[in-house]
Amino acid sequence: LAGLIENATGNQRISKLLIDWCAGLLAQVDTSQIPNEITSGLSRLFDLPDIQLRIWNGQTNEVSTAETNKKLRQFCEENTAPICGSPSDYPAAASILPDHTASLAIIPLAHGTPPKGIGVLVLGSDNPDRFASDMGTEFLETISSLASAALSRLVYPQTLQIA
Repeated sequence: LAGLIENATGNQRISKLLIDWCAGLLAQVDTSQIPNEITSGLSRLFDLPDIQLRIWNGQTNEVSTAETNKKLRQFCEENTAPICGSPSDYPAAASILPDHTASLAIIPLAHGTPPKGIGVLVLGSDNPDRFASDMGTEFLETISSLASAALSRLVYPQTLQIA
């Protein structure tokens, strides 16, 4: 029972942090700042110093080679759900993180119906257990949905209409 209460408390804390992060995304008026709001917000709220965002239309928070982006894009087209594990298992994603990264989460980003890939968010940690391959990804799926929706304002500005 104590373990269940501890898990529930941890999940409640994470939910609160996600709501705070989402509020920051919604409040961002300058769409060019959305990528920074995504990465800096996640970094701050979840104590993650190593976060990289790649958007397939070229807007990004870091420079990477076209070949790296091509490999990441292909990976995300083949794996549409978040994946966690060791950098050695996912070299394309690991290549955009610092060498000291011991575990990572790859979060494909997509928007629309049917979903069209718009980018990827890669979270890195120096703790090998932070993003274990057997961990649940429900919160990472929520991050994907929220980040994708926020980025759609930047990637597809012509579809926004104000009544």
